[in-house]
Amino acid sequence: MIPRGVRTCCPDQGEAEVAMALQRRPRVLRVAERPAFEAGERRGRDFTADKVVFLAHWSDAPRVTRSVSTLVEQFADHGYAVLMASSAVCRGRLEWPDGLPPGVTVYRRPNIGYDFGSWAAVMDLHPGALLAEHALVVNDSLVGPFAPLDAILAGFESSGTDVWGLIDTHQDEPHLQSHWIGYHGGLLAGAPLRAFWSDIRIEPTKRDIIKRYEIGQTRNFAALGYSIGVQFPSSLVVSPGLNPTSIGWRRLLSFGFPFVKREIVLRPPPEVPDGFAVRQVIEQRFGTDVMEWL
Repeated sequence: MIPRGVRTCCPDQGEAEVAMALQRRPRVLRVAERPAFEAGERRGRDFTADKVVFLAHWSDAPRVTRSVSTLVEQFADHGYAVLMASSAVCRGRLEWPDGLPPGVTVYRRPNIGYDFGSWAAVMDLHPGALLAEHALVVNDSLVGPFAPLDAILAGFESSGTDVWGLIDTHQDEPHLQSHWIGYHGGLLAGAPLRAFWSDIRIEPTKRDIIKRYEIGQTRNFAALGYSIGVQFPSSLVVSPGLNPTSIGWRRLLSFGFPFVKREIVLRPPPEVPDGFAVRQVIEQRFGTDVMEWL
């Protein structure tokens, strides 16, 4: 983009600079290898189901964590077809300690575009799945679930809104956090969202990804007039401008949120002074050692 106040020598110069900038941010679907099937059910482009999860996964080890295996298991138990795109950087196939649940399809792909790249890639493989009545777009950045997901999934399915988020935040500007976002009535198959996902690009930093895609998609929902619902509004646990899954992690648990953010367990940031207590709190509330879920 041309800096504000800089004059151009001709009317087309601004458009040319925009075009060059976009070339430096190529579309993920144009440059990344297509996901390769690894395990589970083989499904074609026309595959569809009433309930679908598009799951983005990353790991540096082949062993699938208890968090991911439990999450996938619970989705399968609730009748969701799971389409998982793993950008794991380890060699060899992923190892599922308790076996891969039925109803799951696992793909491997290079880690290009991070979670948004993984979601875009698996949606591109399965355009029929975009027609699902209930579609969830989920990543594996949360540790858990430490409790059944019945109430959360029922809340999503009965929300009555076009778009639903597990949790929102007012940090930077109001938006749904990308851990879990749900869509009803085949909304993902509509032209506006197909255009959004096909245009996911390689961004220079994770911060750019958050601005363009996590915040940007909520902006897009509002512009399109979609109704939006939230299972755990951030106002329950933090003041505006604070991150609910970081600052409000303990209060979220008390409201029935069965997850904690991975960074709080491994490397509590300075702004989370009670992060040191997460292991004890999870043990007391759920009777499990959070370290076993990593």
